[in-house]
Amino acid sequence: MKEIEKAFEALEEKTERDQGCKYCTREKDIQIKFEGEEAGRAWMHNCSDGYGLFLEGEVITYIDIKYCPMCGKKLQEVDAE
Repeated sequence: MKEIEKAFEALEEKTERDQGCKYCTREKDIQIKFEGEEAGRAWMHNCSDGYGLFLEGEVITYIDIKYCPMCGKKLQEVDAE
């Protein structure tokens, strides 16, 4: 019976991950903290060549990403037109 419960839990987690979280749907920015102090923020953006994670602190840094760093959802690439 435990195997069935674990399989059901795994399916629920996958369903939640496929829907995305408030971070990868851009409802909320990621707060970056260092030693308990707010050090900046990060947000995901759907760029023309895929998804990127912008990190804003003293400087703004851009990183190409394929998965949401908060929930693990695979981010779909933009179709080239």
